[in-house]
Amino acid sequence: MIEGKVNGKTVVLEETEFYDRSWYGELKDRKNILRFIEAFHLAKDKKIDIYKGNTKLSLKDFLTMVKDTDFMIKYYVYSDLRERGLIVKVNKDSFTVYERGSKKKKGEIAWTVFVTSEDSVAEIANFEKISKADSQAVWAVVDNDSDITYYLVSKEEP
Repeated sequence: MIEGKVNGKTVVLEETEFYDRSWYGELKDRKNILRFIEAFHLAKDKKIDIYKGNTKLSLKDFLTMVKDTDFMIKYYVYSDLRERGLIVKVNKDSFTVYERGSKKKKGEIAWTVFVTSEDSVAEIANFEKISKADSQAVWAVVDNDSDITYYLVSKEEP
């Protein structure tokens, strides 16, 4: 099992196979730097173990370290997109989704996916951000049963 070490807000893998095969994380100094959501996904699929210092963390223990209150909502969407065979890169406020079969550095961006729960209040500022996306914007809404509905967002001129 590949070991990942918590380092601030990332998990560092000494191995690069997940980046090489499936674009997980970012490469830096021959190490694979994963965002928490990527590390959680790989750990949940039993592909990596996550350590803090010398202590192996359970998924529950790892989740207690995550400060993002919307983490699980974002995770459901991230996981759903990955399970559909799509390449997903994690951004601060969204996911960038690439076409199947894309090659690194030349990949065609298919969508920019913004995530919210059905109980969230949608702010106009978020719609402005969505409408300015360089790619096709998608709004993913997660309901209380963790079901996801995807909406294509377009800007209509009056």
